[in-house]
Order: sequence, then structure tokens, then C-alpha cells
Amino acid sequence: MKTKTIAFFVRNVATDKYPFSVRDLYFYSYQEYLLAMKRAGAQAFFVTGNDSYVGNGNFSKAWTIDQVSQVNDFILTGPIHADVVFDKGGFEGTDIKVVTDHRLHPILNDKVLTYQKFERYQPKSVTCHSIEEVSQAINAMTGEMVVVKNPYGSGGSQVYIDLKEKIQIPVNETFPLIVQEFIDMSGGIEGLAAGIHDLRVLVAGGTVLGATIREPAKGKLHANVSLGGSEKLIHKTAIPQEVLDIVQDVDSQLESLPRYYAIDFAKGKQGWLMVELNNKPGLFRESTGELARSFMSGLADYLVSLA
Repeated sequence: MKTKTIAFFVRNVATDKYPFSVRDLYFYSYQEYLLAMKRAGAQAFFVTGNDSYVGNGNFSKAWTIDQVSQVNDFILTGPIHADVVFDKGGFEGTDIKVVTDHRLHPILNDKVLTYQKFERYQPKSVTCHSIEEVSQAINAMTGEMVVVKNPYGSGGSQVYIDLKEKIQIPVNETFPLIVQEFIDMSGGIEGLAAGIHDLRVLVAGGTVLGATIREPAKGKLHANVSLGGSEKLIHKTAIPQEVLDIVQDVDSQLESLPRYYAIDFAKGKQGWLMVELNNKPGLFRESTGELARSFMSGLADYLVSLA
């Protein structure tokens, strides 16, 4: 049987440009994941630039590696034909299997659509189209704290958390905005987190691969790693059953298309609530331990099964 080929689409293949310029994380995890796909039985290549895609799974150029290398030492090769594209860089082709499939992007990327579909699992939220509506929604929320977020923000950007009377929205912020009930997570998660946290569950093709506990830097409320938070990978058997039940229901309501995504949860006095969906969760450095290696192998096996 012909060996299948997976194209790992990234924004740039250059030493001084994202993602490989971020040496402590992406530089290693992306390369280690490409090698994991090779171990799973596929040919695997980095590709970049939508102008390099000529249709029907064909790319005009690609790079590969046999071990973690300096970017300048990546092996440049000629045209390749891919069976699957793993998209971490804005791939636009629609005539090949893509993880995650473009048809799932609206529900995974737009927090307004997410709330409309999964309101019963989320904190109370109000979609606002003017600063006057934002002020009204803030005043109507219970509690002293409130969250305001742009429905298209990512990585913790455009998320504002503060006391209701102190919260400030930048004058250049765009609408709509979501005003959301604040979840007091300071009670932590028994056995997993001592204080403020979120629990990110990682799902590939309907299968839970694992989860991460993310905790903010001291004195902060944003748990995003890009904003100084810490992240710890945990085994899927450590995920509370209540969370797994919600994950199963949410995933069952998505179209059965190629997908790797995350569901973020928080636990407060209201119990477990789903905060948001995430279309492009990160990868992990295999070199950090067996749990990371197991996770990366599971994700690689899923990509190869699609091919």
C-alpha cells in the first residue's frame, strides 16, 4: 500500500519568522510533531504559503527533516502530493482533507455562534452592538466582576476582566462584544489546580486525547500561556466525568468532519461551565515527558488514519 503523505501547513519556514522564531515552544513542538507523523507511518512535510498550493493535494515545494534541526538545515524538496493537510498557518484550499475542516471554523471561531448553540453549558452572556448596550449588560450581570470579550479574539487578547465599575474597553475595540458572567475559579479543581485555572480538553475526531490545566501568573486572571500563564498536560483519565459528558455532547453536535480542537472549561460556584471552543490548540514538546509523547503519538495516528 502506498505510503500516505501529510502536509503540515505553517505560516513561514524561516529562522526569523513565526512560528520557528519562537524557539522555546513552536521551534521544537512543530518539528517533534512532524517526526511523530513519520513514526506513525506517513511521509510528512512542512509547507507554507497558499501560493505554493496548486490544487488536488499538490504543493510546489516542501521541507522535511529526519531529526530536530536548525531551520536552515530543513531539507527542501520539489513538488509533493499530500493526502491530508494539518493546518496551523491559514491554509485556504478546499479540495483536500484539512484538519481542522474549514466548515467547522465558524462554530469554533465565533463565540457568539458558540453561545447560541451551547448556551446551556456556558456562563450567562449578552451580545452587544454598542457601548451603551455593553454598559447596560454589565450593570445587569450578577456579582462584582464581569468579563467583556471580542467574539473573534484569541490567545487571551481582547478579553477584559475587572470589577464592573472599573472595567475599561479600548476606544478602538470593535463590535459586537460579548458581556459575560464572571466565573470565580479561585476554589480550584480538587486534585488538579489549587486556585484560578482553566481546563482545556483536547479533541481529535471525536476522541479525547488529553487535557491541560492552565493557571495565570500570580496576581493575574488570564490563564493563557501567551500572557504569562503556565500549562500542565494531564492524562485523559484525570478529566472529571462531568466535563467528559459535556465534551461528548458538544462534539456530537458538530459535523463529523476532520477536526482537532479544544474546549475550555472553568469550575466556579456554578459548577463546570464551558468557556469557549478553540480552533487551533497548541502542540507539546515530546521531550518534556512520556505524557507529551503519548499525546503527540495519538494525534499523529489520527492524522495518518485520515490519510
